[in-house]
Amino acid sequence: TVRSALAEASDAVADAESPWLIAPVSDKISEFTRAVDDASSDAEAAADAVAVLPDILGGDGRRFYFVAFGTPAETRELGGFMGAYAIMLAEGGELSLAKTGRVRDLNETLRSRSLDDPSAFPAHFLALQPERYFQNVTGTADFPTVAEAVAQMWPPGAGRFDGVLYMDPQTLADMLGLTGPIRVPGYDKPLTAATAAPFLLRQQYIDFPNDDRHDFLVDAAESVFDELTTGELPRPRVIADTLAPAVRERRLLLNSIHPAEQALFERFGLDGALPPVRGDFLSVRASNRGQSKIDAMVQRTITYDATVDPVVGAVRATVAISIRNDAPATGLPFNVIGNHVGQPSGTSSTTVSVYTPLELV
Repeated sequence: TVRSALAEASDAVADAESPWLIAPVSDKISEFTRAVDDASSDAEAAADAVAVLPDILGGDGRRFYFVAFGTPAETRELGGFMGAYAIMLAEGGELSLAKTGRVRDLNETLRSRSLDDPSAFPAHFLALQPERYFQNVTGTADFPTVAEAVAQMWPPGAGRFDGVLYMDPQTLADMLGLTGPIRVPGYDKPLTAATAAPFLLRQQYIDFPNDDRHDFLVDAAESVFDELTTGELPRPRVIADTLAPAVRERRLLLNSIHPAEQALFERFGLDGALPPVRGDFLSVRASNRGQSKIDAMVQRTITYDATVDPVVGAVRATVAISIRNDAPATGLPFNVIGNHVGQPSGTSSTTVSVYTPLELV
């Protein structure tokens, strides 16, 4: 209905345009035309969403989604290593977490699995052996590649997923802005939108250094999802505004095996794909090699200067990447600041990847 009304408004404006209009009227018509064009684009996106959302939410039959919870305290190229996972069920418009677990559970369950087609993946990703260490499945910056790896490694007899989601502690914290504070078993303080990310990224490993229980990230995710699916939520505009930063920062990513749904995710910038390169491009990624949570104390600064020769169109650019490690050498648990590649505690061992179409010097 909205699309039809906007189309009629656009036609009416076109009929009203004339070179004989005085400036105040002409300016108002131009302003109105821009508003209609902007609204039409939003209406098209909304119509595309309305067409596929019922299926995404299990309106045409049960759907299963794999949810990867990343922890940027130990970086991988996508964002963080996958410390926990969930299987989300969508049926009849209702969402629930059918199963949750730690990544170590997957490593045990999938011990004999391998990638069906290793040629579909870049060499640096295969070097991380994601089929052996599932936590490394986020070891590439391209989320569709991550989703393909999950699909290939999942046992055929266990059924296939309709899609894959990625989120990190900051995304869960943003969701607490919608649900309000939650409590997780084993922790005496409520998690809020302000405290959840610092606790899940760093403090849990300090307060519970030798804890072998269920990961707090799993418990927090279960509590947040329960509140999201059973509690009172604000209006859709508030939800969109609350989660928009997570989408812009690639902390919330979605992938679907269904083409129409994947096209919608691409339209909204949720697909997490490395974009096609048209001209210049730069992406800097890091991957923790020390197997610690030290990246919660690391700061990174990137400066990029490019010049173009207008005669031949050649691009010459300089990128400077500065990594500052603020972690202490002592005083924190080994799993936070320790190093598994032979360096002293407090050392950040990191692989930095620079994606560029230019020749590297």
